[in-house]
Amino acid sequence: MKKITFLVATFLISIGMYAQETLSHSASQESIGGSVACASNPDDEPNTGDEGVSDNIYYRAYFPEDFGFSGSFTAMGVGFVAEFTDVGGSDPTVTNTVRLYTSDDKFPDGTLTEIASQDFEVSAADDGATFEIMFETPVDLDASTELIVAVDISASPAVPDNYDFRIGHNVEGEDEPSYISAEPCGLIAPVTLEGIGFGDQNIILNLIGDVTLGSDDFSLSQISVFPNPVNYFLKVNIPSNLELLSADLYDVLGRNTGVAIANGEINVSNLASGIYILKIETSAGSLSKKVVIE
Repeated sequence: MKKITFLVATFLISIGMYAQETLSHSASQESIGGSVACASNPDDEPNTGDEGVSDNIYYRAYFPEDFGFSGSFTAMGVGFVAEFTDVGGSDPTVTNTVRLYTSDDKFPDGTLTEIASQDFEVSAADDGATFEIMFETPVDLDASTELIVAVDISASPAVPDNYDFRIGHNVEGEDEPSYISAEPCGLIAPVTLEGIGFGDQNIILNLIGDVTLGSDDFSLSQISVFPNPVNYFLKVNIPSNLELLSADLYDVLGRNTGVAIANGEINVSNLASGIYILKIETSAGSLSKKVVIE
């Protein structure tokens, strides 16, 4: 299996402090199968063995500052779930590419500029596997920069090496749209999955990065919020060197839910299932955390 993984860790070295994290807009990291894609079927007959996948590019856009980061952010790689079907039966190993872009306007508007890319191999043995593809050369940017991650899947070859490779999706929800482009199907520019009639599909496509932390930022990075997803009580663990000033839970429309923190816990049992943002104010500054209530 050709995949690259890494451990999420916080560590201290002599030149400064770094926190490696995965940024995600997905409410769940568990894939229920391959997402919608532009597919090929040369004989126009289903299940005859000539089917494959056409050119598809999946996208997600991230502002690291929306995840509580500030200062310099280092984009390290891209994470996703592989869904691979060996249609032709020749068990091919194929090469595709993850890409990182910036834009001169808020995505999907503007012109994309590629700032990093990395090829990776995938085969039927990787079906359902979680991939974390790391760039050979990480990219340092300000945490306020919009970063667009993409999985670029090339067209399947002809029989017998034809295959169907897509990235995984969930139906649990997302807090920002999923996008796709596919020229063979007329999708020249990125469009939301909802825009092509698949609003119930939420692609799992994450940004992996490091952020350089000052002492206050490092203290903030030690705040833990668990369990997440949560059903009843959300626990907020604050380091002893910080003073908690407030903790407010907002829905995706920006409305304060009014639930209060008591003894380090927030009772969310009376709130509807969905995605929320927990905004924590401390003596060292503020922090936002995405919370999923099941």
